[in-house]
Amino acid sequence: MIRCFYAYADEWRKSLSRLDLMRVATDSMYLGAATGVSGAAALMVSLIFTRLSTPEMYGQYRYIFSILGVIALFSLPGMNVAIARSSARGFDGTLWEGTKARLRFALLGSAVLVAIAGLLAYQGRPVLARAALVGAVLFPLLWPLDSYLFYFNGKRQFRRFATFTAVLALAPLLVLLVTVLVTDHVEYVILTNLLTVAGLNVMLMLHTLRGVGYNQPVDVEGLRYGWRVSGVNVIGTVHAHLANLVVGTFLGFTDLALFTVGTICAEMFKKAMDVLNLQMFPRLAAADKRDARVSLRRSLLIGFPVMLLTGMIVFVSLPVLVPLVFTAQYRESILYARVLIAGVILSFPGNQFNTYLASRGQARAQYRLLASALLVELVSLIILARQLGLLGVALAKSTVWVWQSLYGWWLVRRFRE
Repeated sequence: MIRCFYAYADEWRKSLSRLDLMRVATDSMYLGAATGVSGAAALMVSLIFTRLSTPEMYGQYRYIFSILGVIALFSLPGMNVAIARSSARGFDGTLWEGTKARLRFALLGSAVLVAIAGLLAYQGRPVLARAALVGAVLFPLLWPLDSYLFYFNGKRQFRRFATFTAVLALAPLLVLLVTVLVTDHVEYVILTNLLTVAGLNVMLMLHTLRGVGYNQPVDVEGLRYGWRVSGVNVIGTVHAHLANLVVGTFLGFTDLALFTVGTICAEMFKKAMDVLNLQMFPRLAAADKRDARVSLRRSLLIGFPVMLLTGMIVFVSLPVLVPLVFTAQYRESILYARVLIAGVILSFPGNQFNTYLASRGQARAQYRLLASALLVELVSLIILARQLGLLGVALAKSTVWVWQSLYGWWLVRRFRE
């Protein structure tokens, strides 16, 4: 056992010695700042709702955004992966061509949201129906226009990525604060929030395109790959929001608010993984097979111990942090947060494996990974949520994350380029 420990420590030391530490430190600083700002903004959204509104209103807000999150699949999210890969290889024109495809396809998303608004009105939920209509009108200007961030990721322009991410996080937050102070109508809160994001997306996309140009080389195969990955992302998108929709539909909006606080505690911790994935993606996309494998192994060796240690600290601190930050009425969320954080820690390898497969253009392997995760989540929710309520939902989410790490490891081992 001691020999294994020393072997692991020696490999960890060698991995560190191979890194361009100055470049990694600079990239980490920008990405850490962006992640920190967006994470703090997400936390502030929760604070605004938990301290200035009711759990019912907060649950309604989260429910509508979960619906919008699922409909975001009509924005061709996989095109962002294609844009990042193509820009890393010099095909800058893919940004504009990919964005045009996303805008055209987003009209279907607006039509679906109109249908959902009609269904909510029929069910006697006029507030949610009006909020869904707002989303339908503004949908093409939301997710379909965020591709400039992924262009900067592919070009490794992390300073611009961090700046734009911070603007997109802070401006809607300020608008949200003012709106919640003025009104308790959730549809008005959603309207002002989406209007702010849509306006910023239009301005930042036009600014980026002026710098890139419209007649740059286009990666045609990359665009086809973006369509394929968007099909894969249908599963991932449903998986990301399924728990919230189940809780809001069957357990109620107050329970959804409690579950959201637990989820946010886990998501704040999960932001650290996003930094590592953003750094790793362009490096893997541009590397050959051997170097990509080495980079993946190095990232796992360095990242997992850090995530484990940080997670343990957060896990122990939750009984103090949750009542202090979110007020005592959300104390019940501590248990759900602990279960979810344990799942996030164990999901670290799975996130790395998924990033590796995406960077290497392996849409089929990604599909298998995400499809299996969705199936595991459905089965887990049926079994656990009916018996244990919110705790069952949290256990189901953590079960899925563990599964993604195990099956992702198996897929990467079998993957051949």
